[in-house]
Amino acid sequence: MGNIVVAPPNRAMIISGYRGQRILIGKCGFALFCIEEAHSLSLEIITITVNSTEAETVKGVKINLKSFAQVKVKSTVDGKLDINSIKLAATNFLSARESEIEDALQKTLEGHQRQIVGTLTVEELYKDRAAFSERVYEHVVDDLERLGFELASYTVASIGDLNGYMESLGKTQTA
Repeated sequence: MGNIVVAPPNRAMIISGYRGQRILIGKCGFALFCIEEAHSLSLEIITITVNSTEAETVKGVKINLKSFAQVKVKSTVDGKLDINSIKLAATNFLSARESEIEDALQKTLEGHQRQIVGTLTVEELYKDRAAFSERVYEHVVDDLERLGFELASYTVASIGDLNGYMESLGKTQTA
């Protein structure tokens, strides 16, 4: 007749087929044998390391930037279940492995990170990492929402270069 489908609170079970599409989170359901399929989508936070190697600033200085982003399927809005975002994430990534999802999100984040680096000077990056993080956050939010995801946090871990420019900048700041 069918299979009982159990969805833990950290996964969305998407049942699709003869009776349309249903999304289960933290409950159980039933998938009819041969005419419905059940797939799961993780709702857990994904930690992504974003490395931008030799990214050029507005003045052409090449820097290496490492940051960390916490990304997850946008499953709630104001404490209520956001079914539309879960459907969107399922449409884009339901058959993908978690490593493929992480790779797609990482490339999106790195593209925005590089784009923002290209609009700033080394001095601006060095002096105000928080403003840089905020600009990246503002630019990436819309793209992630179109994929069904949200950015929970974004932090810059390190900024450096191969020519010692950042080191000399630090010495002039402390002198």
